[in-house]
Amino acid sequence: MLINLWQLINMQKRDSLLIIAGRREYPRLMLEAAKSSGVRNIEVIAFKHETNPRGLNLADKVHWLHLGALDELISCIESTNIQNVILVGQISPSNLFSLRLDATAKSMIEGLPIKNAHTIFTALINKIESIGVHVIPSHSYMDKYIPLPGVISARAPLIHEESDSGLGIRYLRHQGIFDVGQSVIVKSGYIVAVEAMEGTDKTILRGGKLGGNGTVVVKVPRLEHDFRFDVPVIGPTTIKNMVRVGATCLVIEAGSTLIFNRSKTVKLADKANICIYATESLN
Repeated sequence: MLINLWQLINMQKRDSLLIIAGRREYPRLMLEAAKSSGVRNIEVIAFKHETNPRGLNLADKVHWLHLGALDELISCIESTNIQNVILVGQISPSNLFSLRLDATAKSMIEGLPIKNAHTIFTALINKIESIGVHVIPSHSYMDKYIPLPGVISARAPLIHEESDSGLGIRYLRHQGIFDVGQSVIVKSGYIVAVEAMEGTDKTILRGGKLGGNGTVVVKVPRLEHDFRFDVPVIGPTTIKNMVRVGATCLVIEAGSTLIFNRSKTVKLADKANICIYATESLN
C-alpha cells in the first residue's frame, strides 16, 4: 500500500528528536540512549559557553545559539520541523544573573507573578509548545539509568539513617512552593543543609562541614514534579563528595532518578561503606 506524503512527513517527525542541551554529560548520554532506542534523526540546540561540544558527536545536526535569546530559540525549533523536543543538562546558576535576555524573554519573565526556576521553565515550555511541538519528559529514553526500588549498594540503611532520610523526604515533598533544590542533608533528626542555587554537590560539602561524619543525603523530587525540565541525577561525583565529608547514606527515589555510571557509583559507595537506597515513588 502506498504511503501518502502527509503520512510520510508524520512518520519522519516521530522518528526525529530535538535536544535542547545544557551543561555536563547529560546531552551526550541522551544522544546515545535515543540513538540506541531507534531514533534515527537527532538535532541539538546547544548554547555557546555552556554546552560541551565534545559530547555532541552523535548529533545529526547542531545549532549553536546564545543563551537568553528566546526569539532565536523559537525560530530555530520551528526551522527543524521536529515535533518531539527534550530539555536536558544543567544551566550554570551564575548565568541566571548575567544573561543577556532578548525582549521576548524579558517580557515572559516580567509577566510572571512568582519568579523561580519552576515558573520560568514552565513558561518557557508553554512558549515552545505554542508553536505546535511537544516537550517530552527529560528522562525519556533513559530507562537503563533509572533504578528500581530497594538497596542499590552492598549494605542497607541503618535504623538512624532510615529515620533521618524519612525526615528529609517529608521536607522535600512539601517545600515545593519555595522552589529550592531537590536535596537536603540530615543528621540525628536535624536538617543541616538545604540545596539552593549551588546544586547538590556543594550542598553535600556544606552540610557535611556543618554536620560532620554520619550525615544522610536525601535527593528526591517534590510532589507533582515537572520532569519536562528537571530530573534528579546522581553519579560518581555525588559519592566522592559524600566521602570527603563523611556522609554515610544516600537516599533517592526509584523510577524518577537517574544514576550515571552506575557501576562506578556503586563501587565507590561500597568502598566507603556508603548506603545507596531507592525509595518507592510517590509521584
